[in-house]
Parts: sequence; C-alpha cells; structure tokens
Amino acid sequence: MVSEAASIGGYVSGETIAALSSRWGKSARSVVRVSGAGALEIVEKVFEPVGQAIQQVQSHTAVGGWLKLGEGVNCPCRLYVFVGPRSYTGEDLVEYHLPGGPAVVQMAMAALGAAEARPAQAGEFTLRAFLAGKLDLAQAEAVAAIISSQTDAQLRAANSLAEGVLSRAVEKIQKTLAELIGELEANIDFVDEDIEFVGSEQARGAIETVKAALDGLLGDAVRWGELEAEPRVVLAGWANVGKSTLLNALSGRSRAIVSGLAGTTRDVLMAPMRVEDTTVLLMDAAGLCDTSLDEVGLAAREAAMAAVHRADLVLYVVDAAAGISKGQWQTLEMLGAAVTVIVVNKIDLVSKNDLKKILQEVRQRRKETVVASSAKTGEGLDELRKQIREHLGRAELSVSGAQVVLTGRGEEGLKQAGEALARAKELLGKKEAIESPELVVMELYEANAALGAITGQISSEEVLENIFSRFCIGK
Repeated sequence: MVSEAASIGGYVSGETIAALSSRWGKSARSVVRVSGAGALEIVEKVFEPVGQAIQQVQSHTAVGGWLKLGEGVNCPCRLYVFVGPRSYTGEDLVEYHLPGGPAVVQMAMAALGAAEARPAQAGEFTLRAFLAGKLDLAQAEAVAAIISSQTDAQLRAANSLAEGVLSRAVEKIQKTLAELIGELEANIDFVDEDIEFVGSEQARGAIETVKAALDGLLGDAVRWGELEAEPRVVLAGWANVGKSTLLNALSGRSRAIVSGLAGTTRDVLMAPMRVEDTTVLLMDAAGLCDTSLDEVGLAAREAAMAAVHRADLVLYVVDAAAGISKGQWQTLEMLGAAVTVIVVNKIDLVSKNDLKKILQEVRQRRKETVVASSAKTGEGLDELRKQIREHLGRAELSVSGAQVVLTGRGEEGLKQAGEALARAKELLGKKEAIESPELVVMELYEANAALGAITGQISSEEVLENIFSRFCIGK
C-alpha cells in the first residue's frame, strides 16, 4: 500500500493519509478525507455500500452505505470517490460524509488507522496537490487564505490568488526574461564567431521593460497584510474633550483612565470595538494642544499625530459644553483631509438651543460629517457607530477578481527580482559587461529564481515547510 516515500520538510509523500476535513465538534455532518495509493483499498475494508458493489463505483460519484467503526458498530455514511489524477491531490481520494459528532469522528479515524491510513499533517493534502502540479505555490497559499478569510475583501483577494492572477502575471514576466537570457547566452556561445544575437542597448531596453512590469505589479497590487489588519479608528482632539470616556463607552471596556484633569492620556490607548460585522481598533490619542511643552508632553503629542496619519478613520472630538476655541479650529484645519467625522461630545451638559447653535456653526465652517453625542448618557453613540461603519465601508480596499494580490512572500520575491534586474542593467553600462557578459546573465538568473520562488517553480524545503505548516489538519 505504501509506495517509496519522499520526504519534504517533514512531510512524506506516497503514504495514504486521513484527516477530518470539516470543523471539529458537533455538527449536522462531518467529512473525513482519505488520500493516497491505498485510499480505494481502504474503502473495501471499512465501507459497506448499499445497492452497489464497491468495485463498480466510478470516479466523481457518490454512494450510500455504512462505515464500519469497529466492535460491531456501523455508522450511516455517504461515500464520495475521486480517482487520481482527477482529484484535489492528484491521488486516489475518498471522502466519508458522516453524522457530526466528536465520538463518531474519533471512531472513524481509528477504523481508518487500523486499515493503514496514517493521520495527515497540517496542510498535507494541499502539499500533495502542489507536488502533483494541481496548483502552484501562490495558489496553495490561497487555500489557507480562503479558509481564514473574515471579510468580503479578504475572500475576494484569496480567490484572486487561487485563480492564478498573480501566477499568470509572474509567468508572463518570466517568459520575457527567459527569452532575453537565451539571447544573451547565445552571444556568449558565439562570441568567437563575432555573432551578436542581442546588443547592449537592446538588452537594456528589454530589462527596463521587465523592470517596469515588476514595478507595475508592486504598485497596483493589493497587499494581503493590509486586508488582515483591523481598521484603525482614532479619537483625536484637544485634551479633556471626552475622548477617553468615548473610548470606554464605544468599546464597552474600561480601557482608559477618565479624569477631569487635562492631559490624563499620554500613550495611544487601544481597544477593539465591534461595529456590525466588523471589528475595528479604536484608539485614544493624547490631546493635540500645546498645553504641555515638557519632554513627555511633546512625545505624547507626536505619538498622537503619528496615530492620526496611520488611521483609516479619524474622529475629531470637541466639547459642546466648553465650546470650540480658536486653537481647536486651527488644529482641525491643520489635520485637513485626515478628519472624516467631527464628534460634538458632552451634549448632556448643554441646552438644546445651545447645542443647535454649536452644530450649526460646525456645519457652516466644515464639510465633514457631524455627530452629536454624550459618552456619559450614551446618546448619539449608535449614530456614531453607524457613521464609523459607513465611512469604513467606503474606505475598504476594493479587490476585483482580476487584481493582483500579494502575500508578504510574493512581495519579497518581486522586490528581489527587481533588485537583480537593476544590477543587470547597471552592469550593461560598464566595462565588466563587455569583458564578462556572464555577470549580466547571472543577475538575470537571480531575478528569474526570485520570480520562480513565488509560484514554486524554485522552492526550498524551508519555504515549503513554512507555508504548509500554517494550514489546519485536513486541508
């Protein structure tokens, strides 16, 4: 049953493996997946079909029956058969669809183990798909990304990776690069015969074209890390306008110390806040006024400004009871387009008539959305949450199906390729390129290797182990 094994990063190919492919725990259905040379032989040992001989089951069909769990216990089961190479892993693959429940899964895994299917390691099914050429390394990463996606943007990005958008873009660049390498190597081979397949200027132009394509990918691509990060919402404004109280009220946590004294907040405080189907990171920054000019006060102000500049959404908070001073207007002017929503806070301390005047003044002077709130009574907080969700929704990264998405590994590969191309171009303008053209070709091979590592054409054992170890068992 077990073929000659080849070990890659601790994984062993050739053996028959089994794992729970669905979520662990109570559910309507559990899916146990088995893949390998012995997958169909194991079916004959552990599965009793109803109305059809197991030898007659064709690929990509399902058959009902009973899974023999041992000790005389049988479990109703739906069997799905995929004969290699027309399967996810490229091997014979069988899925056992069982009633959900930890006890059933444990007994099923024990029965499969007794039939010589070993437990799969994390990511081993997808690793086998990669080794069988069913998907490249970028697409393999996309499988893990699809599973871990928590937002629409993440799912669209993961699907873009899975559909090979990045892989096709990289392969197109590699094709151009391979043609150039071939022409330069031909120059070297026929140097004694005074035949030149490509001149230095033509080679420089080709390198510039490839480099421009790489730079375009880097410039237009969406970074997966940007999609993973929780949106940052910063409460900015002068000291003692109620930012800390708002942080506590919106997040439902007593994260910030609340005091009537100005300047209580020095560090940038953070607390997660749930807004409908999105979790955001709410941040309370120190006051942006110059009331404290000591070293600590200046450092706090710099940290607050840095938080504002990194924010996805800035809420500028003012105190309805104290009014809006000239300095606060100037700070708001300085922040400019960074501010999206102006929060008129502490409305519980002013009359309706005074509040109306303040809101009218703000709306006359500024074009931003204005929300009146009281962190103390909770008035206006639902509207503020609504505005946060609406503005973040408009600011979310839009990922189309045709857009290139880069993981950290993919971005590093493109950068390394670009650096190698830049070195090759620089060499072509020097004497060394004439005397030793092999140096230019070596840099182009370096660029091609960096690109090949993205799709897995050139992969080290360490890279493979790092990628597939992040998968869950059964994928």
